[in-house]
Amino acid sequence: MKSPRKKKICKKKVKRQSEEDRLIEYAAEEWAEFEKASEWIRSKKGNFWRMWGGETITIVPRPDDCFGWVIADTDGPRYSREVFESKEDAQSAAGYELGVGQ
Repeated sequence: MKSPRKKKICKKKVKRQSEEDRLIEYAAEEWAEFEKASEWIRSKKGNFWRMWGGETITIVPRPDDCFGWVIADTDGPRYSREVFESKEDAQSAAGYELGVGQ
């Protein structure tokens, strides 16, 4: 009598994510959350603002058709020293100032 054949069990090799890859993925997810359009609210004055980590970020249009940012927390406001050509550039610069993704 033949013995029953044993089924071959294949184990897939699972590629483990390196710590660096996890940090990059986390940073990308955090940036996506920070820049999510639905989180930015337009004020009555036309400024875009949102809360992030207990701070209020406001993107302000300037008379020269450029933009700046203001970050306000319990210590008071901080203002961008640079001028940005687009609202999105100002948002990204504010994110860097806040350390988003780091």
